[in-house]
Amino acid sequence: MDAINTEQFEDGLRTVAFSTTKHFHYNSRLAFYGGMCAVSEPYHSIARRIAIEHRIKNSAHPLTEQEATREIDQELKDPSRCSFQGFLKQVKNHGGNVPQDICQRLLTVVGEYVPTKKTLKPTTDELVDIDLEKAQTTYDLDCMAGKDAGESRSRREVLDSMHRESLRIAECVNPLTKRKGGNALFKHGYSVKKGLHTCIEALEVSTAFVDPSTNNLIVPYLSAWHLENRWRDSKGNPVEMSNIELAVRNCFSYQKTPAGDGPKRFCTGTKTSGLFSPIGNIVDASVVIAQEGFGSAISGYEAAKIPSMSVGSCDNFLPAVASILENNVCNRILMIGDAGTEDKLKKVHAAIKAHSLDWGRRLAWTTVPGPSNYDLNDMMIDSGIEAVKTFIDDKVERFHELNEPEPGKAFINSLSELMKNSKPAKALIKGVIYEKSLSSLTGATMAGKSFVAVLIAFCVATGLAFHGRKSRQANVLYIAGEGNHGLIARFKALLITSGLAEMPANLFVTAGPIDLLNPDEVSIITAFIEEHEIEMVIIDTFARCFAADENSAKDMGSAIQAITKHLIGKGAAVLLVHHTGHGDQSRARGSSSFRAALDTEIGVEKIEGGLKLKCWKAKDFEPWPEENFKFNVVDTGLLDEDNESITSLILEQCDAPASKPAELNSEHKKVVSSLKGLIQPFTFELAFSDAKQSISSSNKRQTLKRLIEKLIKSQEIIETDGFFRFV
Repeated sequence: MDAINTEQFEDGLRTVAFSTTKHFHYNSRLAFYGGMCAVSEPYHSIARRIAIEHRIKNSAHPLTEQEATREIDQELKDPSRCSFQGFLKQVKNHGGNVPQDICQRLLTVVGEYVPTKKTLKPTTDELVDIDLEKAQTTYDLDCMAGKDAGESRSRREVLDSMHRESLRIAECVNPLTKRKGGNALFKHGYSVKKGLHTCIEALEVSTAFVDPSTNNLIVPYLSAWHLENRWRDSKGNPVEMSNIELAVRNCFSYQKTPAGDGPKRFCTGTKTSGLFSPIGNIVDASVVIAQEGFGSAISGYEAAKIPSMSVGSCDNFLPAVASILENNVCNRILMIGDAGTEDKLKKVHAAIKAHSLDWGRRLAWTTVPGPSNYDLNDMMIDSGIEAVKTFIDDKVERFHELNEPEPGKAFINSLSELMKNSKPAKALIKGVIYEKSLSSLTGATMAGKSFVAVLIAFCVATGLAFHGRKSRQANVLYIAGEGNHGLIARFKALLITSGLAEMPANLFVTAGPIDLLNPDEVSIITAFIEEHEIEMVIIDTFARCFAADENSAKDMGSAIQAITKHLIGKGAAVLLVHHTGHGDQSRARGSSSFRAALDTEIGVEKIEGGLKLKCWKAKDFEPWPEENFKFNVVDTGLLDEDNESITSLILEQCDAPASKPAELNSEHKKVVSSLKGLIQPFTFELAFSDAKQSISSSNKRQTLKRLIEKLIKSQEIIETDGFFRFV
């Protein structure tokens, strides 16, 4: 930037100096006035004059020009302690404004302006390369080979000495008790405080030990490029050593934790990017659990007995995971972060996936539910080791389910092997909806389908029973094809009657429909399912999310394929809310391929004051008998634009309403009388051959069919597997 003249300097300096709004105390005047005048002539005289004017105006008591001049000259006696940058900082600290253009022009006068080069933020697919380079640098430097100030030995030699001394102490016999020194790892203050002294198996397979001289807990951190045993004796033969001895020899840094309340620190002079501390054998493991802290990793291993590792901090997840995948140390990695780290882990997964789709498939993430920074060790202390085991097992099982078969697993298998390893499908609502299934709520317009769908969503999200049927709590996504305005009142009514304090945080609702045949819109839902581990998706209604011809088997097949691949394929059960046909109320509207694709179909029929549910199709379980529900009005506590209460309806199970005899004309009565003379039960064809002479209509078969349906509805006839009988 070109230099400025004296007039421009004076205007700029006056603008900046007099923008301050706070009083300058004695201890800040030197930095402000001295820094303002830390310029050479002819600018120094201008700055001194402005400083005197500012001092008169800013003083807490009246000052003459002579007094102000004396004070300013006093501040200028030691210019070595002042800088123009310090002046600008004081301006900001005292409420002033420093416009960027004026600041740059002023700094050219004192030679402190250095044009900054705009650095471009790395793209997502570049992040892995950057962090891999950091991890490789850590490995190349081998900082453990260096020495700390005053040390005659390398850091690795010091660590090896610590470990050998810890072994000597452990083997030492106490003359007072006649017992060995014991394992100090279980007695260490940190282990006791975190409850790790009960995690016997995990601590034994870890590489941690206690330094006898300082009583620090030492946790070696390794590099993915140097895990195997490369150590040889003087004759070139491999040196046999335990896992912990190998970790000490291959160590690139270590974390030391005092027994008291002091902070955990890494070894001075070392880098930690890409390093990790393994718990158990992670090499060639099917899946490895990656966590932030050592305590969390120990708790996780003790609970699930799955090889684990600590990466030290959330920022080290990316370089550590990338280096492990780069070196093919293990097959898959599940990152479990502390509560509140969702955004960071999501970015890590996105970066890995952008670098390599295969790496992205082999990596998954989740966080521990709870307050900020809550981890698996906290869960173990609060809820016990079984709670940790259940949490990890569920996440690992879901991780395996969402991935392709492991390398080498056959596409075609022996049926006997499949039967040995098969697991029953888990129910979201027992006897109604099962995991990764396709179901439908089918009924006429205004039959009450959405009330049933809302109740199902609420029961699964909360784990509350669905009218006596056990529900398994899971994350739910409700795609509101007709908008979510009315849904709020319906969910609020359920919340009030359930007795819960607040709506569950794992129930999500869209603002409108999606197009199942639009890949971009479906990909948004797919990403959300993966990110939030959604196990149930409700599409209300199917027609609003299907912008094609319902009667076309091709279009219907495309929609079902999209649901199967992108929603069910990601681990979610899907429930469609769909309409019955315009004429036939006993089947879904549109192509017959819709019903053929369903695992379960539930019919919704409107009755007086409520609705009726009937299982029309159940592919993998016994259909349940029809159930009746009545509507109850609930005040939601919400107000409309006229400040009047908004009410909604909830379903309450009830007995079947008393049936009224069907209203029959004389011809129909004659047909019924004829049918009652048949041997019970009878088929439709037998009834038709007997009654057709009594029917005057030209379409005799259709007339008899409608009459029988009317008698079934009035509960005068019962149908069982195509046979009819009078009650």
